[in-house]
Amino acid sequence: MQIDNKKTISQELLNKCRKLINKKFDKNKIEKIESEDNFIKALIEGENFNIFYDMLKDNMVINMVENRVGYFPTKNIRELSNEIIYYFHKYGIINVADFISYISDKEEILKTLKGIFAMNIKDDFQEKEIEDYIFVVNEYHKEVKINDLNKKLKEEKDPLKQAKIIEEIMKLRGVNKNGTRN
Repeated sequence: MQIDNKKTISQELLNKCRKLINKKFDKNKIEKIESEDNFIKALIEGENFNIFYDMLKDNMVINMVENRVGYFPTKNIRELSNEIIYYFHKYGIINVADFISYISDKEEILKTLKGIFAMNIKDDFQEKEIEDYIFVVNEYHKEVKINDLNKKLKEEKDPLKQAKIIEEIMKLRGVNKNGTRN
């Protein structure tokens, strides 16, 4: 049963990602993206929720997520993260039972959290695991932005606006105006 819940949440997120990219790419391109994209691979493998469990167990993880994660790719995950962070700042500590009561009226967030608890995640975590997950989430967000900017670039006719879009893409990729990496 625990594995089913883990796969259900991952599958739900994976389907949302697929629906988003299905409008832009053919089946071969989607398969290529899925084989190369670390976030999507994590969804397929169901190995991407430890960080939220760890946020409920360790203040350090809350601070890492708050200070270093730009954006989680799905609404439920973003909302869960935001609620954990808000609760922590409001009360100064995370008490899991009280937190569950606190979000009891937010059905989708509670459903996501219950699914995470059903995964039977190990209590001990390595800081490196958290660092890796934060990196993957931020890279995913950056790639989504770059893809959106590339789409805007193709549609834009004004050369000055095209140059600004290219500059934004370069900045996201860590390249400064003179072509060297930051």
